[in-house]
Amino acid sequence: MKTIYSPAYRALINWLRVSRKAKGLSMRELGIRMRMPHSWIGKVETGERRLDVEEFVRISRALEIDSREGLSILEAALPVMKPAKNRTP
Repeated sequence: MKTIYSPAYRALINWLRVSRKAKGLSMRELGIRMRMPHSWIGKVETGERRLDVEEFVRISRALEIDSREGLSILEAALPVMKPAKNRTP
């Protein structure tokens, strides 16, 4: 499965979308705040485009939300991974 469609990533994107709507902002208005085309916002929200860390922080700032909350949502949604076993020859 591609990570862009992982439940953890989708939870993060959903949080951003819900936050945008809670602020009463359209994709166009958020795009103006970020100096980005509104189509870019749409592609992020629909999963056509993956966010990098800098873009995530920029969106959080434009929405005036705490990016650390988004990271907590992401971390909570990630599966727990077992540590790799040491292999000795």
